[in-house]
Amino acid sequence: MRKSMLKENSIRFILSFMAILLMFTLHAVTLGPGEMLDWDANKPTAADVVEATGGTIVFNSSVTVANNIHLGGEVSVVINNGASVRFTKTFFKTNPLGRLVLPCAVRFGSDDSSRFAFLPENSIAFTSDAAGSKLRFAGYVSMAVLPDGWTSPVAYECESDTMIAFYGADMVTDDVYAVPSGCTVRMTSPANFSASTVISVPADSTLQDRPSKFDPVTCAGSGIDTDTVTVGSNDVVLAGGTFKILTGSTHHYFGDISGTGMINVGTQYPSEYKSRNVYHYFYGDLSEMDAQSELTIDELRETNPAMNQGARLNSDFPGKVKINFVTSNWIDPNGKYCVASNTVSFGFAVPGGSGVTNESWYVGALQGGSFIGVREGEGGARLQFSARQHIHVGTLSGKLTAYATGLSSALNTDDLTVDTVSDDTILYVKNGIRLHFGTVGRGVKIRYMASPVSSNVVEIGSGAIEEIAFLSDQRAKPVYLNGGAVEKITGSGTIIVTGGNVRIGAADATVDVQVRGGTVTFGSGADLGGVLGGRPALWLDASDTEKMTGVYNSGWAETQEGRLALGANPAVTFNGSAAATYTNGFPLIEKWFDKRPEQTWTYAWQDRCAGFSSTLYTLVYPYLVPKGLNGRAYLSFGKHGSEDLPVEFGRGRADNMPNFRREMRRMPLMHDMLDGQPRGNAVSAYATILVFGSQQGGGRAILGSYDGNDCWKIGGDNPGCGANYLRGGDNYDATNTIFAPGNNKSAWIDGENIDPAATPLNGGWQIISVTNPPAAWRSLGEGAMKTDASESGGQNYAEVISFTNAITAAERMAVENYLAMKWGLPGALSAKCSVTVSAGALVKGAIANVTGAGTWEFDLPESRVKMNGSFKGTVSGSGDIAAADAADLPAIAESFNGAVEVLSGNLSFECLNGAFSSALIAANSDLTFPSAATVEISAVGTKPAVGDHVLVQGKTLTGMTDLSLVHNVSGGRILQLVRAETSLVLRVIPSGTTIIVR
Repeated sequence: MRKSMLKENSIRFILSFMAILLMFTLHAVTLGPGEMLDWDANKPTAADVVEATGGTIVFNSSVTVANNIHLGGEVSVVINNGASVRFTKTFFKTNPLGRLVLPCAVRFGSDDSSRFAFLPENSIAFTSDAAGSKLRFAGYVSMAVLPDGWTSPVAYECESDTMIAFYGADMVTDDVYAVPSGCTVRMTSPANFSASTVISVPADSTLQDRPSKFDPVTCAGSGIDTDTVTVGSNDVVLAGGTFKILTGSTHHYFGDISGTGMINVGTQYPSEYKSRNVYHYFYGDLSEMDAQSELTIDELRETNPAMNQGARLNSDFPGKVKINFVTSNWIDPNGKYCVASNTVSFGFAVPGGSGVTNESWYVGALQGGSFIGVREGEGGARLQFSARQHIHVGTLSGKLTAYATGLSSALNTDDLTVDTVSDDTILYVKNGIRLHFGTVGRGVKIRYMASPVSSNVVEIGSGAIEEIAFLSDQRAKPVYLNGGAVEKITGSGTIIVTGGNVRIGAADATVDVQVRGGTVTFGSGADLGGVLGGRPALWLDASDTEKMTGVYNSGWAETQEGRLALGANPAVTFNGSAAATYTNGFPLIEKWFDKRPEQTWTYAWQDRCAGFSSTLYTLVYPYLVPKGLNGRAYLSFGKHGSEDLPVEFGRGRADNMPNFRREMRRMPLMHDMLDGQPRGNAVSAYATILVFGSQQGGGRAILGSYDGNDCWKIGGDNPGCGANYLRGGDNYDATNTIFAPGNNKSAWIDGENIDPAATPLNGGWQIISVTNPPAAWRSLGEGAMKTDASESGGQNYAEVISFTNAITAAERMAVENYLAMKWGLPGALSAKCSVTVSAGALVKGAIANVTGAGTWEFDLPESRVKMNGSFKGTVSGSGDIAAADAADLPAIAESFNGAVEVLSGNLSFECLNGAFSSALIAANSDLTFPSAATVEISAVGTKPAVGDHVLVQGKTLTGMTDLSLVHNVSGGRILQLVRAETSLVLRVIPSGTTIIVR
């Protein structure tokens, strides 16, 4: 049968060749029996056709034969002098017996990829079967029958980068066919191989499945109709090689593919294919491929972004799926570069079947290609899911879009499980996907596009997602989060935590977080104890008044008692003492020591007045404002532009005013005393984080220079003075910006990165963070004497933490969150979002806007939260709580350790069926109320039971010394309030017995 088929093919080609013969009659070079053609002496032009019915062609030197040769008989070839001969055009057989008889190897193949050189069956023979008698293919060759299958078989080999196009049926019927080394074999039809043949592809070779047909008139291959669905069927074993499917229409491949190598699917480039959606369906088994194998999907080189192309698999694939893009220059209406929205679809309905549901398969790695842009709101590569599909990926990387189809409204419709998400992966999600992430690398981002159903779920094993971003307002379409960490959540959306241990580093105010189960910690994840342990070079805390020394008049300071008191670093007390000196009703501060008892070397000290004058000038010293910032003390440097000091103070004479400098409020940094004299110091800081109040704009300096030669000059750019953070402009009001001398531009206000040269302060309290290469700052406030009082004052300091070593972004955020919770500055919190915690769930960390009925644990040291009544759950942990009214307080856990302050003296209690259920119990907390307190008792149902009823109970109880009672209880009950050391008790006693006689 095979020989009969081959004979029919030969007859068909003979008829075609006769037509070709007529086309070249005017440019023919003839060679007949007994004749000789000396090619070197009589070389035909490339346009000439060689008509050979016999004879001999002699080559005396190396040559490339670029002529079509018509073989009408047996033609001998003689090659002298070791010459190399290559034929680059097509052979035609005008006689079935026509052939070239060669003495040694020749090369055959076109240099033109659009017009392959065709080699007819039995068109070449060798005079001997010596090892060198091989047909060597180079460039582009097409055949209908392989040389080793001819009537007189011929051995052949491929040079590197050779492509052979098969255009015959049953060209290979052996059980195994090995693609020649260094060669690409193009299958143009499933009929090229017998159905049972297994094709092996070595490491340096390629098998190309490219359905096309052969034009016998032009001897050129052409693509099939793009509307035709094409198929492939042979099993393929990759031994390091590549199996490439290159089509212009949808392609179905039914063979099994195994081994190690690359499967590459792509699209032909001619213009007629540019608007087609191309899918590659793999129905065979790919699970036997090695984990190092790759399936790559190449983008069409096209400017149409609607062009979709992808691969659909029907089995597990342990290797890597990689999506490569060719950059597109298409411009969308918004003027943004984008790429074709290629699609990779996993799982599919088998043609003629009812579809596949609940599919589950594995792919070793999935990698998005690189490109210069994306369409607005989505990634350029689309990973498309079928309904109820479960996909397991070993490693995910690059940029991809997860897009689900066939969704219902049910939760968890589709699943994408990823063992490892590589660094800098960006995944766009559309239409709802359940994501199971094992280990998450650095810089991973998930961007949620518009989604018609609420079926987005993220589960994280370890590591942290850098960002979850809502690209449109999706607060009605929540993302469910279970386990793991997210560094920041941006945009407008809803996050619902369903369980596990979750950490959220930062979240926009437009994000709604609902904690329905598990534990959620809000914060950067940095070890705050490790950051604040021994690392700060200087840590000043105005609320820790034990670390401050008050100022006393010089007369008292000169007494032995005064010297001893100053030497012992007496604490500042809010009510002062007989010897204390005040300004604006507040105690003056001379020294401000480090918060940590072990750090005594560097501190702030206003040393200029008492040591240089017998008169104490209060305008020189800052003063402490008790409970000035959310219940904590801060240090004020007075109003901006303090009054001038008397002429006799300071250096210079009254008659020499240009040299006269006035002392203003400031606190230079000092070393420990040596021989009774202070020594100037500086902190060479990589980072400083401070709670700063910009009274009247904040004054000239935030962190200033100090004294010495020209250091006092405005700007402080003198290298010997160190860098300063100052205020720009002349009036230093709230509109003026911060600036840092030199190239330092790294600054944050309330956690937001700002340009310090373009961002003003707000006139109130803010947390300011500045980082830079080591640069010294030498004082709080303006650092030296001034000739102009308008340059000083206006600064308020609550807390200053300065590091001489670099800190990470996470560490900076941890300190900012700690300070925000401590000083009651919710605008500086990383998580500005609203948080709702359900009963049974737990939240903790840096948050302020909390509602719900679960548990809120204070886990940051010295936290102070003002309750507004919106949270109805339980507070645990350790910290301080303040509330305008007792009704605003949540339940206080028995384990809670801290202080509870109620600013109003109005308390209401309800007695229901004889018992009180609304008592304020804070067993381990110090409770503080105003001195005057009004207690209102309401009885519902029955009178209060006789006995003592605890209304308020704490570790200590302060206030409530002036009590009044209001109640609606009458008839047989007398109520008394009993103020004990730790509690307020309502005592209910009978009023007497009434006897009614009938």
